[in-house]
Amino acid sequence: MEPDKLLAGDTLHSNEPEMQFMIDSAVPASDDPDMPSLTFRVVVLGTVFTCALAFTNAYYWFRSNPIALGIPVVQLLSLPAGWALAQVLPRRQFQTFGKQWTMNPGAFSIKEHVLISVFANASTSTVYALELIVVRKFWIGTPLAFGAGVLMSLTSQLIGYSFSGMFHRILVEPSAMVWPSTLVDVSLFRT
Repeated sequence: MEPDKLLAGDTLHSNEPEMQFMIDSAVPASDDPDMPSLTFRVVVLGTVFTCALAFTNAYYWFRSNPIALGIPVVQLLSLPAGWALAQVLPRRQFQTFGKQWTMNPGAFSIKEHVLISVFANASTSTVYALELIVVRKFWIGTPLAFGAGVLMSLTSQLIGYSFSGMFHRILVEPSAMVWPSTLVDVSLFRT
């Protein structure tokens, strides 16, 4: 299919009924706008899982057989953690900068579960600049200064996020751009 047709909103689904069936069976056609999404539980659990995955994956990256924890681990562990926080956290209302919020808006929702996984997905792979820093220190023998290493790591990560933002219109927005591995995640969230 031509890229200009994809950008114009032409879909792949009309040509492939099997794909449309898979999407319809995995993705709900409606949304509940009143369901809480960005809550205190999301921020706490998302931060905990992001830090845990980043540390674990970076720590084991240099083994001869590296261990990599991925999003399925977060998906499976964050659900009972979210349910537990829904039972434990107080329902008291707070007011910050004129906005009212609560630590516990009710039952743990699918939107909260998805957002926790999105948080943690940013840390599933290690920073590629880390390899350059380690190689320079241990094999070349001239360590990179701490500030320079941090800036190089941030720069390499931000360039990647910049490219994803620039190509979002081409690779994400067209409805013909179906990512089959995402359908598996959506099915797991809905069960």
